[in-house]
Amino acid sequence: MGDSTDHGPQSGVTRRSVLGGMAGAGILAMTEAGGAAAAAGIGPGGGPGADPAPELTGNLFAAPPSTTRPKYRWWMPLAYTDDAELAAELAQMREAGAGGAEVAAFGVAGSGNDQNPFLEQYGFGTPKWT
Repeated sequence: MGDSTDHGPQSGVTRRSVLGGMAGAGILAMTEAGGAAAAAGIGPGGGPGADPAPELTGNLFAAPPSTTRPKYRWWMPLAYTDDAELAAELAQMREAGAGGAEVAAFGVAGSGNDQNPFLEQYGFGTPKWT
């Protein structure tokens, strides 16, 4: 089965026109969602009266609220970390302008993980984890 970009459009509908239509629909949906949020009384800060997409001004661009700043997904090897290093890395994120961080622990591969000495010391629920 051929790709329409390989052999030209088969039915007058091109991939570009479909993607353009999807982009337009997405922009329309975001605009309507913003209007619905305003109608619901959502304004600054995320709660009632919070503005989910504040108007971009010079001041807002220079000092955006945390809700519009980049967020980090922070993969951590269970409790195999140093608290002082974690605090230092969070401080670096804040200094770089981060709006937040999501912590996602990853496990240790291998069979018999419930007997793994590493997990017995650093796994979820161990004293080092808490």
